Amino acid sequence: MEHLDLSDITFFGQDWGGPIATAFTVRHPERVKRMVYANSLAGYGRINKEDATPMTQSRWFTWIGGGLESGRTADVLLNLGSTVLSVMKLTGFTNSAAVDDTWIRAYSDPFPDRASAIGGLEFPLDAYLGRIAEYVIAGAEGVPELVSKPAILLEGMEDGAIPPDRAIADFRALWPDSPVVELPASGTTARRTLPTLWGPQ
Repeated sequence: MEHLDLSDITFFGQDWGGPIATAFTVRHPERVKRMVYANSLAGYGRINKEDATPMTQSRWFTWIGGGLESGRTADVLLNLGSTVLSVMKLTGFTNSAAVDDTWIRAYSDPFPDRASAIGGLEFPLDAYLGRIAEYVIAGAEGVPELVSKPAILLEGMEDGAIPPDRAIADFRALWPDSPVVELPASGTTARRTLPTLWGPQ
């Protein structure tokens, strides 16, 4: 984005796109106009432990942690070309009617081998093992600029990856007066679960 000299950016951060968009924004606030989070979080909201479900207790992260020692987590996530639908089901994908041959190719073809799927393993491990913490802390000085921007959260309440109560609490701690839209029949992949809300994709 710096190479393209983009400005007035509207970020749509879904799932792990939220922390990625946030990380860019706190470091380059002059390039970003507004934030849209979908089943995601910024990660800078101050939340009391008793007020939200810990990330490690979501269905997704319970599965991640439960298969680390046996190697199951790595085996599944490094073979996303064959396992991507099962993985998406773990995180809360609910619209099975959308799955056809084209859908399968779209989500499996980017992962023809284990090397191409390394990000699918390492990114959730960064969160589960806390490896991302130092990078998040390094961007904290940009939070005042972040929260000065218009923002909205669209939250699928059947998300199995980021607990919905945690995503909402994080968002409201940062943007207390900004809208939160709860989608009761949607999981972590809201745009794929309820496509009629978004129009053509």
